[in-house]
Amino acid sequence: MLLPGRLDATTLGDLLGTLYRGSATGVLELQEIAASGGATRHGRTHRIQLLSGLVAGVETELSNTPIGEMLVRMGKIDRRAVEVMLYRMALGDPRPAGAILVSMGAVTTDTLIAGLRAQQKARLDAIYRGLNDARVVFRTSRPLPKETLRVGTMLPRDFLQGRPRKRDLTNRPPRNSQPKTASRTPWWATREWGIPETGNDTPPPPSGSRPKEPRTNSNAPADGPRGKALRALGLSLDADEATIRRAFKKLAIELHPDRYATSPTEVRDQYAARFAEASAAYHLLVA
Repeated sequence: MLLPGRLDATTLGDLLGTLYRGSATGVLELQEIAASGGATRHGRTHRIQLLSGLVAGVETELSNTPIGEMLVRMGKIDRRAVEVMLYRMALGDPRPAGAILVSMGAVTTDTLIAGLRAQQKARLDAIYRGLNDARVVFRTSRPLPKETLRVGTMLPRDFLQGRPRKRDLTNRPPRNSQPKTASRTPWWATREWGIPETGNDTPPPPSGSRPKEPRTNSNAPADGPRGKALRALGLSLDADEATIRRAFKKLAIELHPDRYATSPTEVRDQYAARFAEASAAYHLLVA
């Protein structure tokens, strides 16, 4: 079974189709390639784990929906359970988000596995949408993670049906042909998070002062999801994971809705919105 060394010679759908027909077991590694000033540079790496030709796991650096938010979208848990889970993680619970939700009784193991499968498919969809060209490597010797085998594999229709193939490339419109439209919706209230708007785009912090603006870093994606999430926590773009955890822990203790159970409705709503914003940011960055 021969695979091309570059994605520009084929499509991801064709690659996965070839591996499916060959009942391959291993990891398909895709390292992004981009041209910059006439030179070629390598970017993000994506890995698709296969078991007997079926997709069994997806690892990607592209933005994807955290498991808690995925379960909320599926209607399996209440957002309150996600907030409690994030609060426990901020206080030092080392377990994965799904394990915490199961221990809380918020979901069953079967429901969690269904959510992980949906999350896995969403990650693969993101790779299909966001990948233009990449270096292609297939490794047969790398063992698959145990959690991947516990979640199970996708059906062929989930990763092959309706996917673009090489024969379709000549008829495919340019990837960036659609103009972008401006939106006044706050980033944390968009469909990416599923958090409803509360009427104010930016609820003021409890202390009465705005979070300090992050330092400018021309090499960091300041307008991307990570940059916006860091700003929501009052952090600079070069903040590491330990700093993020400390910042959220401080905000979670200060903003948690239980502290304001006897406050007027307007005050409770304001703090709840700010807590939801901080939780969503932390979920993207760490959880």
